[in-house]
Amino acid sequence: MQPFNQETFATYLRQRRLTPEAHIPFYVKWVQRFLAADLPLIATAPRDKLQAFENLLAKNSAIPEWQVRQAVRAVELYLKVFTPAASTGPASSMEGEKAISEAETVYAQMRDLIRVRHYSYRTEQTYLTAGHGAVYLPFALDRKYPAAPKEFGWQYLFPAGDLAVDPRSGVVRRHHISDQVPQRIMRDAVRKAGIEKPASIHCLRHSFATHMLLKGVNIREVQKYLGHESLETTMIYTHVIRGMDSTAESPLDEL
Repeated sequence: MQPFNQETFATYLRQRRLTPEAHIPFYVKWVQRFLAADLPLIATAPRDKLQAFENLLAKNSAIPEWQVRQAVRAVELYLKVFTPAASTGPASSMEGEKAISEAETVYAQMRDLIRVRHYSYRTEQTYLTAGHGAVYLPFALDRKYPAAPKEFGWQYLFPAGDLAVDPRSGVVRRHHISDQVPQRIMRDAVRKAGIEKPASIHCLRHSFATHMLLKGVNIREVQKYLGHESLETTMIYTHVIRGMDSTAESPLDEL
């Protein structure tokens, strides 16, 4: 087995975006620990070595389960890309790159495509270019996890289009959109559709419940979806669907 090149492995993880930047040092340390572990001599195949390493970590009560999973993931990536096959000689870093499976490559491409199309991607790019992408985290989480406010996973699903001064800290950052923005979008959509009656975002909630009842969904399920404490509140929708096409269908028709 060729010597472990920490920088090459870290660069691979970073370029493929296989784990957040803050996790890369831990992946490197898990591989180092795997290579230095005293594994059974009968564990010769890479898969056997990984299983023996996982069992070794699982026996250690001081290592939580999530860290065991992280360690296994790190070693899997290392064995898959940076170690030679059983019938080949030592693999160079270039040969290791060629060993990346087609499925993993497609997965990385799909993830990148989703991130680019995701609205929150603008927030991440703002941080990278101007340093304003770090979000506000409550309960002093930003002090406990300093890198978390800058990670993509913590960004808002619907960030605001403009930057603003955070009144809690005075930091210029991108916040989430105002609750008035969806209402304004809904109002414009109603106007463009030529609907004369007033309609708001809340109307979509009523429409959702009504269509579920028309489809024959149990009213208890509708109550759960809408979050009503009392079934009587949900029963109001049964009056709305009176006279509508709510003919019952035989279960046999769905076979």
